[in-house]
Amino acid sequence: MSAFSPLEARNTAYAHIQKEIQALEAAIRALKTHHNSLSSISRLPAELLSQIFELLACTEDNYTAERNSYPHWIGISYVCSQWRHVALECPRLWSDIQCTLYPRWAMEMLKRSKIAPITVEGRTAWGSYATLNTGNAVMAALGQLPRIEHLTLNLQGRCELEEIWSSLSGAVPLLHTFHIYSEDYLAMLPENIFSGPGGAPQLRCLSLDGCTLNWTSEFLRSLTHLTVARVPTGC
Repeated sequence: MSAFSPLEARNTAYAHIQKEIQALEAAIRALKTHHNSLSSISRLPAELLSQIFELLACTEDNYTAERNSYPHWIGISYVCSQWRHVALECPRLWSDIQCTLYPRWAMEMLKRSKIAPITVEGRTAWGSYATLNTGNAVMAALGQLPRIEHLTLNLQGRCELEEIWSSLSGAVPLLHTFHIYSEDYLAMLPENIFSGPGGAPQLRCLSLDGCTLNWTSEFLRSLTHLTVARVPTGC
């Protein structure tokens, strides 16, 4: 068979060669997997590996985060098939939903965190394509309100407050910390915030900056820490 052979014969040869290449690639992958399984680190059980991965995720600082469009620890899922499997099957590893830093990853992290308690941080400004992605990520995260443990919202620019307040009207059985910051205007939290059945029984820390609320709200009863800033006198 050569370049001068009939087209039909060359196509048959192409198909045969491609099958051989795929078979060889599969054999190489199998050998690499076997090679990795012989290393000392392969002795570690999945439970211990997942704890190490979680510790790695906690080491990311703001400087590193701002330079990347993805969490730095994501690279562990590309080391080998075993590490990838452990990472994907560890919901807590994906539970820190940074909507502002990683809006494109937020949806995937919400899915991979499964039913684990989550931490959510994000700006709620709408406008440019980037902030639109962030806003959409925040709204998707607020759709998981019952499993949010720590929530930080930064209200900026022109944002859809009614949609945000509606998302916060349900119960938050796990919420422990709630920080809300309004940059451009005084935001009045609605009467029905966290008013779903059961309310916010675990809420202990509340921080309001540029915001106010009805100070007789039920969810304030369980607080142990309260920080208030930039609220006009009389509010």
